[in-house]
Amino acid sequence: PLRSVDWYRVLEGEDCLGKTVLLAKGPSTETETWMKSFQRTVLIIVNGAQLNITYSTYCNEHFVGNDTETHIGPQLQSYPAYSFCNWLIDVNPEYRIKLDFTAVSIEPSLTASTPYDKFIVFDGPSCASPVIAVVSGFSAKSIMSSTNQLAAMFISDNSIEMDGFVTQFTA
Repeated sequence: PLRSVDWYRVLEGEDCLGKTVLLAKGPSTETETWMKSFQRTVLIIVNGAQLNITYSTYCNEHFVGNDTETHIGPQLQSYPAYSFCNWLIDVNPEYRIKLDFTAVSIEPSLTASTPYDKFIVFDGPSCASPVIAVVSGFSAKSIMSSTNQLAAMFISDNSIEMDGFVTQFTA
């Protein structure tokens, strides 16, 4: 537990001028379950307290490689509300990318045309590339790119957060 004079603060970015995304102070036995940062770097400042940290990320990754198998997605950790994540996969120009789903649990909607939470796959390097799949619900088919680049985006609302998804790509 924190003593009355102990505190810690998590800031976005690399210096103490960043926006505070998490602050804990005083005596407490409560543990923050998660925090969200929109930066690649956070700064943690601790005054007097012991701090145990577990770090994981699943957003905004750029994967480069050939004949590799890499998992993307929240690895079934229950994604947070208002998620907005992007991924880019690049392989050598002579290869194409196959994306397989090993698990899917994304909040579906009553109408398939407008899912509440969704994983969108683009056939190219950005969200301006053609959409080749929109995944929501509890299952998904394999997806194959027509180029050596594939972009993906995950968006969630604030109503129901489910387990998420696990994907694997091969070139």
